[in-house]
Amino acid sequence: MTLPPPPRPHMVEAIAPYHVVPQFMGPGPAQALREDIDQHFDNPHLAGPQHQVWNYWHVPDAYTYLRTSPEKIIARERVDQFFNKLRWFSMTFLGMDTVSWPNLSLYVEGCGQALHNDSRSGTFGYVYSLTHWDGRCFKGGETLIFREQDYWAGDRFREAGSATSLYETIPTCFDQLLLCDDRLIHGVPEVRGTNDPRQGRIVLHGHIQVNGVCIEGPLLPVLQSEGLGLLGEIIEGAQALAAREPGRYHGFATCAMEVAADGRVSAIKPLLQRVLGQGGPQPEVQLLAQLRNRLLGLRFEAQAAPSRITVPMFFE
Repeated sequence: MTLPPPPRPHMVEAIAPYHVVPQFMGPGPAQALREDIDQHFDNPHLAGPQHQVWNYWHVPDAYTYLRTSPEKIIARERVDQFFNKLRWFSMTFLGMDTVSWPNLSLYVEGCGQALHNDSRSGTFGYVYSLTHWDGRCFKGGETLIFREQDYWAGDRFREAGSATSLYETIPTCFDQLLLCDDRLIHGVPEVRGTNDPRQGRIVLHGHIQVNGVCIEGPLLPVLQSEGLGLLGEIIEGAQALAAREPGRYHGFATCAMEVAADGRVSAIKPLLQRVLGQGGPQPEVQLLAQLRNRLLGLRFEAQAAPSRITVPMFFE
């Protein structure tokens, strides 16, 4: 399936800790997703099996909200449309190839998330909002993300500060996709002001991961049958060099390698660079520059059309 690019893809900056993509699905598909939710709650007197699908997830001092599998509320084909577009977006602009199936979550009075991170859940988290944010009648419900800074390495600890000098709050706007590095401390301030589920905070959310090299185009069957060859050796060599400095860096980077039909590597485009070290983000990591230079020198077997190879680099 070929999908049009979402609006303003330039907002995905390589080293940014989070990304906001407004109008991700577009007015028609987003409204269709929301209409199924509204229909589910339209008659509060109904209490049949189709309504008994919500899990009240309460972990003391951590999480309080209701969640379910979205296909129990929303038509499966509409959830599939969202999921397929998210996978396409993730692969094209982030270089991440594995997307978890979403949860559908509902926040009403007293629901929220305490400060936490999700370092063991994925690489990036995603939150897609179906909340009528502009007309809301509640307080809270934003996504709170701590600013990416080393508190002790600089002079930040010498300065007084509070609230948004330490963190950012991202509104949960309708049809907005939020992507966030899972290592960042984040939370959701408690919702106060409504018990009506139609007026609450409603989101689809999950995690995205990088698992390995991804090949698109006619080179796919060739490299699947013959193995990655020199490409694999280059990646393994870079990983071995990174392993010589354990603990210095942590994170990952992805780049897209454009291979012309004649087999030449015509361009290498950095996608995400989320390598952290002492002091915070590391926009220039020598190993990554060496990896890109070696990839540019590769030559593949000529094919009938160009291919695209997404290459990840991990620092554990």
